[in-house]
Amino acid sequence: MQIGTAFLATRESGASDTHKRQLGTPAARTTVLTRLFSGRTARGIPNRFVHDMAAYEDVVPPYPIQNALMQPIRRAAAAQGRPEYVNLWAGQAAALAGDDLSAREYLAHLVRELGARSGVGAR
Repeated sequence: MQIGTAFLATRESGASDTHKRQLGTPAARTTVLTRLFSGRTARGIPNRFVHDMAAYEDVVPPYPIQNALMQPIRRAAAAQGRPEYVNLWAGQAAALAGDDLSAREYLAHLVRELGARSGVGAR
């Protein structure tokens, strides 16, 4: 089991506020694999950039060239709060993230939920 995306939404996460606001939204119900932001394949929430540039997926330069080319765009978009041009990395369950919890609170929630599902009391 992997649960990293939910930790992106926690208060301690290094994800930008723009990124965090997209997690847990209806837009996060679908994720796609893309090379457009960095030149390496990664899963993320599709946004305007991913849709508009989909036809060029196979011709973008490899990492680290594409990553360097996109860095100024990603930074400017994040500074302006524009999620349509930011890499919104997320797993397949990204729509379930986003309760504004600390990492500690989220982990405690997971332990309680696991205990409830398994019939074993959490301590």
